[in-house]
Amino acid sequence: MDNHFEAPVVRPLANGLTLRTVSTPTELDRVAELSAGIHEPTVGEMTRKIFTHHPHVTGRDLVFIENQEGDVVSTICLIPWTLRMNGVNLPAAELGIVGTLEHYRKQGLNRILMEYYWQRFQERGALLSIIQGIPYFYRQYSYEYAMLPLEGGWRIQPDQIPDPISAELTTRPATAKDIPTLMRLLEQQSACVDLSAERSVAVWQFLLQRTAQPEAMQHDTYLFEDRSGAAVAYVRIPDYHFYENLLTVDDAACPEFNAGLEIFHFMKSLAQQRNKEGIRLALAANHPLMQMARSFSAADLGVYSWQISIPDRAALLYRMAGVFEQRLEHSLFTGLTGNFSLNLYREVIGLEFESGKLIGVNPSHEDSRTILNIPPNQFIPLVMGGRTIEEIRVHFPDAHPRGPWQLLVNTLFPSVRAFLANIY
Repeated sequence: MDNHFEAPVVRPLANGLTLRTVSTPTELDRVAELSAGIHEPTVGEMTRKIFTHHPHVTGRDLVFIENQEGDVVSTICLIPWTLRMNGVNLPAAELGIVGTLEHYRKQGLNRILMEYYWQRFQERGALLSIIQGIPYFYRQYSYEYAMLPLEGGWRIQPDQIPDPISAELTTRPATAKDIPTLMRLLEQQSACVDLSAERSVAVWQFLLQRTAQPEAMQHDTYLFEDRSGAAVAYVRIPDYHFYENLLTVDDAACPEFNAGLEIFHFMKSLAQQRNKEGIRLALAANHPLMQMARSFSAADLGVYSWQISIPDRAALLYRMAGVFEQRLEHSLFTGLTGNFSLNLYREVIGLEFESGKLIGVNPSHEDSRTILNIPPNQFIPLVMGGRTIEEIRVHFPDAHPRGPWQLLVNTLFPSVRAFLANIY
């Protein structure tokens, strides 16, 4: 796309340093080389691929700092996502490809880049910032674990996989011509969760591209067809991942048991071909393949979590109006009318409902009822559905519903089933 490289932002900094956004292929190569050196070569190739081919990024989403000699010394980027919660789209941005040369660390460069990131975040109209980052570090930038599953998963050994009941399916690599089918299968699978990530046709086209050089997020995508030629399932298997001794599946659609058995049989054969010790499923907890694996006595590897920052909590709540209205409609609070407030200690957010519709999110009205006290960092797992208020208050005594309103809090903020299949 033409806007991958666009008019740059250029800002002189102290000590002969300059902040820039990428505007040419040469600058992109320099940033990719830094990423390759700090992380590994596959991350450098991933940087090139995303900022050359991904349909939703532009040059101003990739920012770096260079010294007087023109060496790139520090970089971060923004990758736009669209999350979907109960049918409502939530614009989001991932903070990624973070790195600083060792000689330039502890000089505040990351904080300078973060200031630019938050500016770009606003320009993008995002409401949530997500990150797969290292433990603890990003709390200083207001991120909190949302308790939305990331990596980990379940391990199943080849000898635990039963033989298929029949051999009705054939398997082949997916191509761009299969994108409508892949989108249909993913849409069916996403019905099993409340929170997922949107993939456009253009994103699927990007995902099916393979580079000549090893690239950190590169996958094989396999389609399973019945005897009539109708596609019934797919799996995506990354080239590079945690638990390198295991064949990993981190994206899949499978509608029923018999097809699942054949998929497991295929994965068993592929694991043996690739000299892997077993298979790891990094999927939604209630995914059919996960349910089957647990019934075959798979081992729990635990799970990490996405970290999330919500700079404007009121704006996010207002965007979620349709989510709240669905939840109220199917509860004891159908037709709810009134002003209610959430006390986050550093701010109080008022919610105005009329006939079951959220019509306003503002500072608390004088006549509003406070229904919840909660620390601001724990608002994140609550609103994203990673933890209920009961689960939060076990460890945070200053998180508690007020008066008789616990049922309303549980109705507005229930636990959700979540899985974010990657978009790059």
